[in-house]
Amino acid sequence: MADIWDDNILDTPNWDEHIRNFFLPGDVGCMGDQGIDLSSYYGVRLNADRIHFHTSRGSMPPNAAGRWTATKVQNFYNWMAAGYPVGVTDFHIYDLDQPAALRTK
Repeated sequence: MADIWDDNILDTPNWDEHIRNFFLPGDVGCMGDQGIDLSSYYGVRLNADRIHFHTSRGSMPPNAAGRWTATKVQNFYNWMAAGYPVGVTDFHIYDLDQPAALRTK
């Protein structure tokens, strides 16, 4: 069964639900030997440009069967473009320059 990120372009994928699952145990071990921690948010975020570069060109992962689909590459890019979100949050940002209502008293 394919995962949601294999078949669908996600507008704002996040680390907790999507991106951390992109890396198989073999990928984590292989890149860990080269000093890149694909099992941690910070390791992937720090190397996101390089990861995107190599996965989009099909040179990573080295095992051809594990190479990313164009959809998965796009979802990784969307994660980068969205500011590397960690997870889903109910936190809302309000525009403080505009009052919600005028005070009358």
